[in-house]
Amino acid sequence: MARTTTGKDPAILRRRLTRELRRLRGDTTQREVAEAMDWSPSKLLRIENGMIGISTSDLRALLAHYEVDDAELIDDLVGLAQQSKRPAASAFADVLDPEMIVYLRYESSASRIRQYHPYLVPGLLQTEEYARALITAFAPAGTPIDLIDRQVEARLQRQEIFTGETLISAQFLLDEVALLRRADRNRVDTGLMRRQLQHLLELDRDERIAIQVLPLAGGVRRDAQWPFLLLDFPDEHDDTLVYLEGRETSVSRDDPEAVVRYASAFIELETAACTGADMVDLVNRHVG
Repeated sequence: MARTTTGKDPAILRRRLTRELRRLRGDTTQREVAEAMDWSPSKLLRIENGMIGISTSDLRALLAHYEVDDAELIDDLVGLAQQSKRPAASAFADVLDPEMIVYLRYESSASRIRQYHPYLVPGLLQTEEYARALITAFAPAGTPIDLIDRQVEARLQRQEIFTGETLISAQFLLDEVALLRRADRNRVDTGLMRRQLQHLLELDRDERIAIQVLPLAGGVRRDAQWPFLLLDFPDEHDDTLVYLEGRETSVSRDDPEAVVRYASAFIELETAACTGADMVDLVNRHVG
């Protein structure tokens, strides 16, 4: 394991620490370790899931239980534990869920993004008016307009990863349904979707961004029911992260089997999707 360096996002460091702790636990169950440490099983579960940090004293005791005697490894893990507890301030903590804030920290640290969405244009590709219409449609009745303004601002700020000098590449797979589904619930602006689709074609000209569309004629495919994305990171010690959007919530998955499954699904979907001139022709048919 490489020695910890400062300047890394705390979310990335905590993820690296929890992965290493799961590796060191091996085949021993969480309950067995918790009983040996005189901890509650939920404490170890939350530590390994990255939900809470771990104190230096608890970490050293846990490593001793795992019979880790490599001084350099111990120092590295202690460094990860200390740095991962640094608070990462978010300018939008008042309008975004904590889970979303953590995800955005992963996203801003990624070197490659691969995303599939079956029914909406992804946030990184949205125009301001599309984002506003979508956020308004999803917001509970009576949501203050200033709260919606802040959420729109947060979404647009995400897109700055493509305007700076960050070396990042992104590949987006959209189902054709996403080109058809209006963002504004009351169909107030008939030109909104036309402008959004034109924006997609403009973004596709950016060498860092690739956009493909899965045509309706392609039929149903495996793992295409729900949105998902994969984040790759520049550091070789940070494995690919799978992020799944379900009906009620969004969750991240560090499970290597999940990474393989969704990476394979992405390849299958992109193979069936339109690209290049075919993608442009398909989008233009819906521009109207």
